Amino acid sequence: MRGPILRLVVEATQPDTIVRDRLRPQYAEDPAILIKISEVVMVEFGMRPATSP
Repeated sequence: MRGPILRLVVEATQPDTIVRDRLRPQYAEDPAILIKISEVVMVEFGMRPATSP
């Protein structure tokens, strides 16, 4: 997940621009954080990758 979709997901999970800008250095350098955010979104919307059991 990259580009505009990822930005929308991050904005949806942290709508406060000031907080998001302060945290950006952390999640920009740690892909595990972005993966966790994606997992939260998948759970919230009931989506699962086709490869998941």
